[in-house]
Amino acid sequence: MPAQAGSAASRQRVELAQYEEDLAGRVDWTIDAPRHTIVVHERGRIDRLRTRIAGHTHQFRPPLPGDLWFIPAGERYRATAQGGVIRYSELRVEPLALHEAGARLPLPVRQAHRDEMLYRMVLQLGELAGARDDLSLLLADSLRSSLVLHLARLAAAPRESAIAREGLDAASRRRLEDYIDAHLDRRIALADLAAVAGLRRHGLPAAFRHSFGATPLQYVIARRLQRACMLLRETRRPIADIAQDCGFFSHSHMTGMFRRHLGVVPSAVRG
Repeated sequence: MPAQAGSAASRQRVELAQYEEDLAGRVDWTIDAPRHTIVVHERGRIDRLRTRIAGHTHQFRPPLPGDLWFIPAGERYRATAQGGVIRYSELRVEPLALHEAGARLPLPVRQAHRDEMLYRMVLQLGELAGARDDLSLLLADSLRSSLVLHLARLAAAPRESAIAREGLDAASRRRLEDYIDAHLDRRIALADLAAVAGLRRHGLPAAFRHSFGATPLQYVIARRLQRACMLLRETRRPIADIAQDCGFFSHSHMTGMFRRHLGVVPSAVRG
């Protein structure tokens, strides 16, 4: 098959779009497509980023170059961002391409994910955009095929069992820590934590325990107690207000948790 014809067929299944955008004012993005979409942050400053996908809202620390967002086909993704001038790419992949490559599970939702191999392949494919010589077209075709196989492997691999054995990566742990600390004043659901980590709900508890040495519930309680102790020592705010800000139902609920886990009452910590 001539290189030009092969590239046209390949582009129908794997398409790369590159963007440069000024986030000086608040910018809203929406993705709701029949293709899988991989958003790749390449450079530039994002000071604030808030996303909503699969019914869950998340707020992230400033993304780093190479951070990836996986939006599976049919999922509605909405984001609000503010910062400087940024450059990013969107890799769009036909679901059928992953299925034919061996994927038997859906592409997982992942946010602020790190995958150096995927990132480098996307950058190289972007560098070849606009090239028309046969060698460049063949290389672009090869990269598209490699990207499909890589994504199919991610979707086909028993990821939860591997993470349960080896623990979460550093970026996933950081996202979970940040999310929990930012939401201590409200209910934190297991499904929300799973979405932050890019896992299915049932796959999170074992991976979390392996990584943090505690169950999600134990960890959240410990963080609430730590924050409450800090506020009791460093402020003169009413104990009932501190209880509410740390996610306890009431002053008495916090007192009971202090007695159970710390062996003291809140007023003793305040001194």
